[in-house]
Amino acid sequence: MAKKSAQTSFFSLPAELRLQIATYALDQPVDAGFELRSADATQINHYPQLGPGSPIGLVGLIMAGPYSPGGAYSPAANLSLLLVCRQFRLEFTELAWRSTTFFLGINKSTRDKRAMAGGVPEGRLCMLRKVAIYSPPWDDIVRWGQWPFDAECVRLERLSFVMVIGLSDIAQFVRLLRRLQNVKQLKFISQSDAEQQAKFRNTYNQLIGAIMKEDHYQRYDASGAPHVGDVWWEWSFNDVEKSFLLVAEKPAPVIPEEEYLQFMKPRIDVLMADMARE
Repeated sequence: MAKKSAQTSFFSLPAELRLQIATYALDQPVDAGFELRSADATQINHYPQLGPGSPIGLVGLIMAGPYSPGGAYSPAANLSLLLVCRQFRLEFTELAWRSTTFFLGINKSTRDKRAMAGGVPEGRLCMLRKVAIYSPPWDDIVRWGQWPFDAECVRLERLSFVMVIGLSDIAQFVRLLRRLQNVKQLKFISQSDAEQQAKFRNTYNQLIGAIMKEDHYQRYDASGAPHVGDVWWEWSFNDVEKSFLLVAEKPAPVIPEEEYLQFMKPRIDVLMADMARE
């Protein structure tokens, strides 16, 4: 009598292979949760899934720009793999949270440093890698120390700011940028009407100008100079999305001022030309 061949189940696979399969299943693009909209798209969008208790933690109406949070997106869909069985939750919870983009709401009932984390427990907050904050509270954000949400365990691939209003204090924000660590990318996304979007490019230019001005001052003119800062940011603007991106880099080493000015000249020229077109 022929013997039955042994059946292979998912949990009979080596742990490393199970993890690779789960990584593939949970993978999201870096822009997950956002979508480009046509110029004639509805400008105000309601997101009923963003209610209390939802993983997103955001409530209400959002004024949509051309690059906006997708109305059909919910992080719960990506986390649903954890509902398959208890073993999946044990093995893949941290991976699932690291792989998923979360939109965090603002808890205005408390002034706790992590209020903007939308009630996400600290243990879960430390698992996040891709976070978007709607209508960010700039006065609170500029008070962060070296770490996002003032939590050293948080290590973000991308932190997105979905902006309805501009930066409240560019000088303070630049000082934050010079010390902020554990964030690979910062993305700023306009969600205002056409008039405010026209000012968004001006905000970008002011910020970039302030970054360069502060860097030069701290290197050559400040008391106790040079101070190179903990991080340098490379910048780019996306006209289609009405967004701009800052990518964290190591700061340039200390060099003579004349060499530094030559190094920065192409960036300054681009900024001046862009400001002339406003």
